[in-house]
Amino acid sequence: MSLPENIASQIDAALADGKEFALAFLPGEDAPLWFRGGEADRKFDISPWLEPFRNRKTVGAACAGFGRIAPIEKASTGLGRYIDSVEKIISRCRTRNGKTVYSRTICGHLPEGLSWGLVAEKYFRQFPDTLRFIYFTPETGGWLGASPEVLIDCDINHLRFATMAFAGTRRHQDASDADDKGWDDKNIRENRFVIDFLESRLSELGMNVKKSPLRAVTFGPIEHLCCQIEATPVTSVSRDNLLEKVIDAINPTPALCGWPVEEAKRDIAQYEPHRRGCYGGFVGIATPGRYQAFVNLRSLRFDGRPYCMYGGGGITGQSVATDEFEETEMKLSRLIGCLYTKRDALNAKIQENTPKAYATVEGNADYKYNSHKPITTA
Repeated sequence: MSLPENIASQIDAALADGKEFALAFLPGEDAPLWFRGGEADRKFDISPWLEPFRNRKTVGAACAGFGRIAPIEKASTGLGRYIDSVEKIISRCRTRNGKTVYSRTICGHLPEGLSWGLVAEKYFRQFPDTLRFIYFTPETGGWLGASPEVLIDCDINHLRFATMAFAGTRRHQDASDADDKGWDDKNIRENRFVIDFLESRLSELGMNVKKSPLRAVTFGPIEHLCCQIEATPVTSVSRDNLLEKVIDAINPTPALCGWPVEEAKRDIAQYEPHRRGCYGGFVGIATPGRYQAFVNLRSLRFDGRPYCMYGGGGITGQSVATDEFEETEMKLSRLIGCLYTKRDALNAKIQENTPKAYATVEGNADYKYNSHKPITTA
């Protein structure tokens, strides 16, 4: 599987044109889907953090739901501030037996000799089984990412819904690793918050819910816990606007927000020094008979040469602040590696403490389901 050879130059030409557009590659596919408005067979939706479905921006259409999001962030989250905030959140989560997803930023400027088209191409090639996207609109600015997390996949004709509980992170463990002691209780519980939330919200809408066994999913140097969830409405449930109702009921999930949701939102508003913009929201692709929405994560925002990367992690009462910081570096390591050579990454002053988790763009860092790896607890 390979991307079109000239995809970088096509992206750069679209950005130079200055008109809104989106480009996406569906998981497992190498055919580019371009959106400029007016396409008869597809639409590309953008929903920023905490915006309801009705407020989504469709590429090529007027946006009445929200104005321009805040200007691009310019300051990275330093280690000191991160540790201080996370330790406060740990205490609060321990008291309420909950979870808050706390994010940090890494800000900088696109290095000379690179373009956003080249960065996107390098990043997209590494993760063929994710939703890879890049878009620009006046309301949102430019964003690119490779999302492994499905918010909703809806068969519109038969009203069948699929989503996932995608939470819990550790360094990738090889299947033959004798030192693999299984997933610890902190990560198992973190994923369980998401499973219980999704099952509850979908059941409240009158849906029959089925869950798959818990599996590990690899994303570059890390792996996540994932539970696939399917839902279908019972006969008595109204079909009117059901897709909108489902998305608004589950967005954001505890995988990007926390649990209880309202308390996690308050933590985020109080302790995150930046605005999330589109990070943590979703991008949606509408095609005949199907609607697929993916969470906007493993992503960055760009405005000309300046950029701002976002990376988060689930904080619980069992968290260790320094471990959580390291986790965010691992999550962003591949994206950092598309911007910097090894020497550049070590010298780049893009945050208070230089990222330790550096990855080159070479190699075949793939994303896949490890169906052979049943989940065991420590």
